[in-house]
Amino acid sequence: MSDSKFSSDLFEQLGGVNWVTKPGWFSEAIQENSVAKMAEAGIAEVVQEHVADIDNKDEDISSISQSENAEKSVNIPSENSNASVTNKSNKEAVSNTLIENAVVLIGPGLESIWQDETSVAWQLWQNILLAFNWDESQVVFFDTELLVSDDMVFSTMEEVIDLGVEWLLTMDEEHDIVEQLAEGVQVVSVPDFESMLSDPYSKQSFYHSVLAVNGSV
Repeated sequence: MSDSKFSSDLFEQLGGVNWVTKPGWFSEAIQENSVAKMAEAGIAEVVQEHVADIDNKDEDISSISQSENAEKSVNIPSENSNASVTNKSNKEAVSNTLIENAVVLIGPGLESIWQDETSVAWQLWQNILLAFNWDESQVVFFDTELLVSDDMVFSTMEEVIDLGVEWLLTMDEEHDIVEQLAEGVQVVSVPDFESMLSDPYSKQSFYHSVLAVNGSV
């Protein structure tokens, strides 16, 4: 069978359509250029996404850093707080120093005469302080007329023990607290103010009794 060929005219008469490609559309140069542009577009998109991720991470890191700095600023003690602690310690040290060599006096009616400048008993006590070189801040007194319950007696005993004294003076040796304190502390019985104001020998007795335990004038 011989080869048959259809002409273009005959093909069109039969209803066929000739498709003609544009010159160079499928050339290798065009294809490479298109692929390159598509690749560039894809890379640009990836780069943009990557940059966006970096920006987000930078913001997160910045937020974390600010949060950490804020926590540090809260936790770091200021100089003022340190100064406050130091002042408190100094006050406690001064307070302890004032009663380091405490002189305990127990007797009836001491509350009513204490620091009463018009009282002759208080004036007498001021002379006693001078005679033994005591400071008024050293003296701790307990009025036995106010010790009306066992609880008050017990709390007073605790206060005396906390002072750490080795001896104390009492103008009321018949009181229960004196008997109980005598078990752990040397109790020195001395005349009361009324006796010393009316009898010079009572003053002398007070002086010698305190001198025996105090050591020196």
